[in-house]
Amino acid sequence: MALSSHAPDWADPQSVLNGHSPAHKCAPVRLGRWRLSVLTSIWSCVLLLPTLGLGAELIRLTDENYDQLVPAGKEVDAIVGDFVLRNEHLVVVVAQPEPWRHANLTIRNVGGAILDFSTRDGSNDQLGLYSPLGGRYAFRQMPDGITADYRREGSPAVLELESAPASDGTVCRLIYSLGDGDTSLTITTLVSNPTDSAVEVPVRDSMRADRTFTDGIDASGETAAEALFWVEDRWFPQAYGVVAAGWTPVKVSGRGPIIDWTREGRATETVAPGATFEMQRRFYAASHRLGLRGVASAHETAPVHLLVKDSWGPISDALVTFSRGETVHASAATDDEGRIQAQVPAGEYNLKITSQGRPSRELTLTVEDAIDTTVELEPSARIKATVVDDSGAPIPFKLELVGRDGTDSPDFGPDSRAWASGNVVYSASGETVVDVMPGTYELVFSHGIEHDAVIKPITVVAGEVGETSATLKHVVDTTGWVSTEYHSHSTPSGDNTSDQLGRVLNLLAENLEFAPCTEHARIDSYVPHLIRLDALDRLATCSGMELTGGPLPANHQNAFPLILRPRRQNGGGPETDINPVVQIERLAMWDDGAPKLVQTNHPNLKQIFGDVNTDGVPDEGLRGMFGFMDVMEVHPPASLFQTPAADQKPNDGSPVMFHWMQLLNLGYRIPGVVNTDAHYNLHGSGWLRNYVRSSSDLPSEIQVDEMVRNSEAGRVIMTSGPYLEVVARAGDAVAISGEDIAAVDGAIELSIRVQCPNWLDVNRVQVFVNGRPVDNLGWTRRESPDAFGNDVVKFERTVSVPLTEDAHVIVGTIGEGLNLGRVMGSQYGNQPPVAVANPIFVDVDGDGFQANGDDLDHPLPVIAR
Repeated sequence: MALSSHAPDWADPQSVLNGHSPAHKCAPVRLGRWRLSVLTSIWSCVLLLPTLGLGAELIRLTDENYDQLVPAGKEVDAIVGDFVLRNEHLVVVVAQPEPWRHANLTIRNVGGAILDFSTRDGSNDQLGLYSPLGGRYAFRQMPDGITADYRREGSPAVLELESAPASDGTVCRLIYSLGDGDTSLTITTLVSNPTDSAVEVPVRDSMRADRTFTDGIDASGETAAEALFWVEDRWFPQAYGVVAAGWTPVKVSGRGPIIDWTREGRATETVAPGATFEMQRRFYAASHRLGLRGVASAHETAPVHLLVKDSWGPISDALVTFSRGETVHASAATDDEGRIQAQVPAGEYNLKITSQGRPSRELTLTVEDAIDTTVELEPSARIKATVVDDSGAPIPFKLELVGRDGTDSPDFGPDSRAWASGNVVYSASGETVVDVMPGTYELVFSHGIEHDAVIKPITVVAGEVGETSATLKHVVDTTGWVSTEYHSHSTPSGDNTSDQLGRVLNLLAENLEFAPCTEHARIDSYVPHLIRLDALDRLATCSGMELTGGPLPANHQNAFPLILRPRRQNGGGPETDINPVVQIERLAMWDDGAPKLVQTNHPNLKQIFGDVNTDGVPDEGLRGMFGFMDVMEVHPPASLFQTPAADQKPNDGSPVMFHWMQLLNLGYRIPGVVNTDAHYNLHGSGWLRNYVRSSSDLPSEIQVDEMVRNSEAGRVIMTSGPYLEVVARAGDAVAISGEDIAAVDGAIELSIRVQCPNWLDVNRVQVFVNGRPVDNLGWTRRESPDAFGNDVVKFERTVSVPLTEDAHVIVGTIGEGLNLGRVMGSQYGNQPPVAVANPIFVDVDGDGFQANGDDLDHPLPVIAR
């Protein structure tokens, strides 16, 4: 982006990131020249309607009823054609029984399984999957009489599915039932054995409740009459529990959890010839484990309504733990209004209440009849921070809070959260308010690699607001180039649980200017989040996907733009193929061959070139993939300065940039890119990026087709922090990365400039010709101190590059022995500052560029002919 700052006239509204939540409201959002009125929180405005009196229903999802039926929550996977069972308390989504039905990358073959489950008064699906009998049976047939717009009212709502025969010949009838007033879903499996021999059937259910969930088992009588298997996500508040009369759950190791149901010590059931084995479960949902124990309780309970507040007002996300003596009964986090509501068994409880920025409080609560009470905590200290750019306009930012002088750093929760995680807060609006413990903190403000960071101390006291501000100067001039991220993920991908809103906040705070949405196995979009944040003019985007198959790592490809078909399998995207050549061609030709950028992700280039099974024995490889690759990932960029180890194993594809330059020498003219492949939100985005040539520096004017064309052409600079400019001249001709130029008298003139903000540095610049570093075209700060500066411009020099043959010329810069430092967090801050310009192709003899075939003294695997 150019140094001339652009601030749209619709600065984001204040985002309050602390224990208190602002009132939900309708906010105006501009889309181009049109003004729309959208709800900042659909569920706060719609689900205020009472649910009492709503009878049980079985409904098939359509485009028309989807928004009214599907629960809220970051783990929703419902599509058109799936089934919804609901009553006044619960809403359940069951996947349609089709062989192609998958929830996401890692939750596959889900026909007949529960995908989404929530209470209706706290709509918040966090369930990945519940699969009765663990996918042992394939449900592939739609029940008779079910039409595309099927709807049946009446109690109970019943969905009955029949399986195909399993490998042992048994078949399963699966029945979901939800009646008026039910607070649990009844799941019945009937396994029949039509064969002539007895069959041992494993009694095993599978569940996906990932990462931030904890789990456990309440013994018989402890909560329900039967043993209760439960899972709870304290951070994305939701809990689930399941019981089966006469059976005891046992957690089995594996991705899941996986539940073995046992009786008399056995987790299998012998089904005699002609017999049927029936088992029934009750499946519960609640906003927290306290509520789960109440709704599943076999004991006398009373309603407990608790409000947690301090002098600032109601406190959200305060954790209230109920204990009896030394035994924890359950805990619950307060909602956006600072409240907890649950049915609690009668008795005396010790309560411990903890909240970010406040001392904990303990008290005794006796539950006999209904309780509605308020608990007040000591107030937090509060930091109010505002951030602007050089022009005084608010900008998104990242704020790290580090405790000093005996003050602990805050912990805002796991790295899957959106607005704050670890000790870092993200703001889209240029303002944030944070509750912290009284004390002294060092604040680190940043807005990506074009801006200086600001580090300043603050001391705050309880019950008072410490106000602070920062001006983040836009010091690095990138006129004509925009920063891009072509590969990142969040929870729709299925291999992580990060809130997708957090990915968008990451991108905005790190000043990424173009980022397609590239979830695994699903075409998706960032646009709803940008609308919510009023930030459509700050980040250009489009829909895309990562098509993730095997073998690894060769069969991972991204593509954008792709047409998003909402509420359809894979968002309308293609399926994988076990043959990487077939898969990448399928992706390249998707949407009737419409123009798109196809990117190969984190490849082992030796595997693709000539060693499919990475056993060290050359074979045909997967070279057919090269014909469909527009760009390839070649990170880490520091690998430009590395050569393969002498004892390198065949499955080790490093150093990637070295092998990329080998391919360039063989005539495979495929540009390189670097991306974070971010899966989590704590410093997830920004520590790798590409600068792509653009006719506009404003995100609101970036054209996707231009990003595709210029990336395909190789007009790309790769960086972890430094901004590198490389321009070649020969006579009147000028070329930048990705372009061709004809040498004059066997030489070109090369202009090199490196810029850095105040929080990183470089100390080496090197020119590579046909993949080999040129001795007299390399500079280090130690040996050539006059070549390097200490201000924003770290290096600027124009040199003559003599050539004896056609050559691709690459320039790289690195901070050897240096790192990105604290602005990028403890994990990625250890990476060195590096930038690499894609090659300029030089024709020396006038017949067009010809690759020289140099293997750089490390031959790639080739079959002897």
